[in-house]
Amino acid sequence: MTGPSPTIDPDIPIVEKNGYHAVLFADIVGSSAIYQELGNNLAQREIDRLMTLMIQVVHAHGGQLVKTIGDEIMVVFDDPECAGESSIALNLKMQDEKRAIRTGLAFGDLVFDGPDVFGNTVNRAASLVSAAQRKQILMDQTMYEEMPYWLLNYCELYDRLVLKGSETKALVYRLNWQQESHADLSITQVTGTHINSRTRFANEIEITINNESFFFTSADNPLTIGRDPAVAQCVIRNPKVSRLHGIISFHRGKFIYEDRSTNGSYLGEKQHPQVYLRRESAPLVRKGEITLGQPDADDNNVITFNHS
Repeated sequence: MTGPSPTIDPDIPIVEKNGYHAVLFADIVGSSAIYQELGNNLAQREIDRLMTLMIQVVHAHGGQLVKTIGDEIMVVFDDPECAGESSIALNLKMQDEKRAIRTGLAFGDLVFDGPDVFGNTVNRAASLVSAAQRKQILMDQTMYEEMPYWLLNYCELYDRLVLKGSETKALVYRLNWQQESHADLSITQVTGTHINSRTRFANEIEITINNESFFFTSADNPLTIGRDPAVAQCVIRNPKVSRLHGIISFHRGKFIYEDRSTNGSYLGEKQHPQVYLRRESAPLVRKGEITLGQPDADDNNVITFNHS
């Protein structure tokens, strides 16, 4: 890499974290244009501000900053799903700031040496961020294979590229974080059974949509919810609801709601404040409701759940 010398985060854990992790590189696009637009002093303040925002986002998603390199950050994650979520959140944050980044993700073995991190996984992630275009998130095949269901629906094969540390071309995938829905999303039948015919167990959650209650279990296929019957199993005909608005699934021992919408979803649980989700996911832990497209309940934009 060229550019300023890296600034390494001294708080990163040392050798005991050696093993498989996800690596994320994110690079601010158009730094030179920012300097031309604002002048040296103001531009440096703007770059510093954007870098601070990026670091806050990755920390909020469980990432550990390793170093900054000019206008680029390098981050490691224990969980590849968190890395994928963080890459989307970073792009959404920069979009809100009227800026753009490019992102590279890789998953594999790492070696921690003091505050720094090395290995072929780092090399692949660095190659991918260099190959990415404005607003693109590129990932290697190992990272792609670690993606959960909801993120896989955003991913597609992008190209075959020679990545640093290899002499052969490798499959590279793109995470289409701006894409609302996919035409080839598999449509399956709701396998949850009506409430009066089942006894609830710990691996079930009671869901009510359109005044119809049923149990969704850990063994069921993901449940798609939206306005368009072509892509949603549970149809909610409301103009503020997206064609495919959200997905309920069971993943890694918990029930998850994943927002896939334009307007977002508002998750409220008992004795907890309402949380806004836009192309983000959250666990359904207690009893509560999800309002689709706006914070207030309308005639038919509410999903209630009970996992007590």
